[in-house]
Amino acid sequence: VIGTTGKLRIILTYASASGTTLQLSASDPNIVIPASVTIPAGTVSQDITFQIGSGFNSSHVFSLTATLGTESHTAFGTQGAASSQVGFVALLQLTAVPVIAAGQSTPDYGLSVGSIGGYSTQLVPTCQGLPSGAACQFGQNPIVLPAGGIVADTLVVSTVNLSDGVVTQTLSAAFNIGDFSMSISPSSQTVGSTDFTSYTLNLQSIDSYGQAVQLTCSGLPSGSACPFGNVPYFPGSQGIAFQIHTQNATPGTYNFTITGTSGTLVHTASAQLIVSSGSFSGSISPTSATISVGGSQNFNVQLNSLSNFQGQVSLSCVSPPSGISCKFGSNPVSVSPNAASTSTLTLSVVAKPASTLPFRVGPPWMPPFSMRILQTTRTLLVSLALALFLAIISRQRGMRVNLGIRPVALWTVSILLLVAVGIAACGSGSTPGGGGGGSNNPVTVQVTVQGTAGSTTVSIGTVTITVP
Repeated sequence: VIGTTGKLRIILTYASASGTTLQLSASDPNIVIPASVTIPAGTVSQDITFQIGSGFNSSHVFSLTATLGTESHTAFGTQGAASSQVGFVALLQLTAVPVIAAGQSTPDYGLSVGSIGGYSTQLVPTCQGLPSGAACQFGQNPIVLPAGGIVADTLVVSTVNLSDGVVTQTLSAAFNIGDFSMSISPSSQTVGSTDFTSYTLNLQSIDSYGQAVQLTCSGLPSGSACPFGNVPYFPGSQGIAFQIHTQNATPGTYNFTITGTSGTLVHTASAQLIVSSGSFSGSISPTSATISVGGSQNFNVQLNSLSNFQGQVSLSCVSPPSGISCKFGSNPVSVSPNAASTSTLTLSVVAKPASTLPFRVGPPWMPPFSMRILQTTRTLLVSLALALFLAIISRQRGMRVNLGIRPVALWTVSILLLVAVGIAACGSGSTPGGGGGGSNNPVTVQVTVQGTAGSTTVSIGTVTITVP
């Protein structure tokens, strides 16, 4: 007994149909206990509180006796100070926090109880703090702890209290009731009758839930297989990319569902698959603009249904030039046969790009030439004509005599003219640049927009941008 108050527990072999009265006595006059106790009908045990007086020698052993008729039983005990290391300790061997689904059980926490200072008792473990619908389960309850002994017990529990009415130990055992969630992105895709498209299944864990999830499909067009098979998937931060293939599917709108099952947990996610037999066309207005560095301009993108096409069209810029950013107001765009659909394209110039357009000189039917090549060719032709002219006149003897000009002088003049014309040609050839985006030269580039539905890609139009 720790301190001055103890408890005597009397246990009957079987419950009586009527009350059972027993006579009680103590071996030491300093121990005060009731003279008798009555165990109610239908009950097999009763706890009786007794007091140890200050005159009791704590180095002695005392005894308490219960008598029923001619039968008597005696229990022996000692007294320990309230500050002494006497009693019991308890611990849980499972320290990790398990994650379970609703309806599942936690693993065994492994409850161990040990006696301290020769303490022996009978413990009644209870659970506290359990959520609604949860219960704890012990392998032994009550737990009989012998003096100096260690008792191991199984436990599926949240928070545990162990008490013998005098000493109480509280153990905390945490667990998470986990779950998972599902969603599909994008919410709608458009494909042809024999085509394919891509989605992403977002399978997320709730409260660290990590058990396997089996995925099945329903609502897909005839001939389209569920892409997941019998492979288990696990909740995580990464989305699960999957494709849906159609094979001669009947045009229409299909609302399909993916069902995830993990033990007793079942969740679903739905998306739309539009099968269309037609196509679409588009246009952009205006088709050209002048935008300074740091500026932007909006363009109207219009999409039209062809052959009763209906579905989602994703817009994109095809490899926009460096320094040009491309952004759409609404994307994807829903296209239907009844009316034109529109989106706003915003082109911004964040830096002066390099020109992607060659110079053209001459009529429209002429192939494009570089200005430098054309000017160099012209210079060579003029130089050759001048040299030929000087050579001819140098052969006219009468002219040499009349003018007093010698052939060496004529050739010297010819060479000087050739050098002068060549220098002029090189200087003028670098003036109309545009290939490097010089600070004083305007640069012209093109941005092409395309639309995609399933595996069908259509060119919508091209915008010409001039950056001054």
